[in-house]
Amino acid sequence: TNWSGDAFPKLQDFAPGTGFDHLKKIKRLYTEIDFNAKDHPTVDETGDKIDCVICFDVGRNDEIDDIRRRYPNLSVVGSGVGEILEEDRVGLKKICKRLGLDVNDYVIKKGIDDLAEYSKSNKDIYAKIDIFRQSMETIHLDTFENCVKDQVFEKLKVEFGPVFSKTVPFLVEKAIPSDVEGGFDGWFCPSSGWMGKCFCGYEISKGPYLTRVRDYNDLPTQIKKTMDAFIPVLNALDYRGFVSTEEKIMKDGKHYLLDWCSRLLNPGSALYPYAIKNWDELNYSIGHNKMCEAKIEYKYYGALPLWSEEGKTQYVHIQVEPKYRKQVLFMGVCSDGKDFYSIKGKESMVTLVAGANRWQDVVSQLYELLDHVKFEGMEKSYASNLDRFEGLIKEGNKLGLDF
Repeated sequence: TNWSGDAFPKLQDFAPGTGFDHLKKIKRLYTEIDFNAKDHPTVDETGDKIDCVICFDVGRNDEIDDIRRRYPNLSVVGSGVGEILEEDRVGLKKICKRLGLDVNDYVIKKGIDDLAEYSKSNKDIYAKIDIFRQSMETIHLDTFENCVKDQVFEKLKVEFGPVFSKTVPFLVEKAIPSDVEGGFDGWFCPSSGWMGKCFCGYEISKGPYLTRVRDYNDLPTQIKKTMDAFIPVLNALDYRGFVSTEEKIMKDGKHYLLDWCSRLLNPGSALYPYAIKNWDELNYSIGHNKMCEAKIEYKYYGALPLWSEEGKTQYVHIQVEPKYRKQVLFMGVCSDGKDFYSIKGKESMVTLVAGANRWQDVVSQLYELLDHVKFEGMEKSYASNLDRFEGLIKEGNKLGLDF
């Protein structure tokens, strides 16, 4: 991962990971790595061999593919060209249609004025754009009048500016009438397909995540149909890495793939190194295009991210009781060797993680963990979203998700 994509980097760009002895941070990849070494590149300074390259996110397609071609004996983990499944929303819908999956009707609107005009005669719609996740997440346009009142279109124009406000294409679709939105999280490599163990559960608005460990062949019918359909696509893309999906489940048996992430879901995936006891072996094997069975202790896992508004303007001191350190995972911090601090400019602080053989016990653990971490600006009331899982699970069970 790049520590900065900016020609004028800030100290904060390089700060994450500082003070952790087990991490080596390289300022300039191509001056410190010998990519001419046979089979495996080496670090010039030490002569140590690089035995695994992992890209946990998207946006590094060219490098992943280049390294994979140049070093066929090196373990290289990442979606590679498969990142297109996330970044091209219209393309994904066309693939779903070709695969025989249910596809919600959609239109493309060019520019913010066109989007606003469409919302005058179309209520309860959702709009998305490709690639630029930080510029705009999915937005819900309930009515034109409410959007004007909340200055939705004006705020978008400020974000996109005078040029892109006129040209950005929006994928727009009607709301799907279902409160049940299930998610799949798993790993794929062409030689073996989907790894034997995977996760299937619920995420609430980029917040709390509650999931059940499943054998792939024991997935709910609707979700398994979707993941099965994509196997030939992923094989063709030489996809070796993580996949996270969101899918609307309907009473009439239909199911609509809303989003495909060619990466680990954020922030819920913070729990994977905690839940998967052979996390390193799993990743290494996938990079080599080999099957590896994940070793997972419990039936259910959950994650609860915590944020602070204070993080926008200052480094925030994060205090964790040592006994609970393994269940309080940092979201990009630096350290002086003793204390831990969030990075100035980032609101994300930590993610609490828990596992148990009853989902109710997972939720209870997450609530308990709140009392063992402290930082300025922590809002505990946000955790009340954990109470929503009971209702989601009941509704999902009615539709065959069998949580």
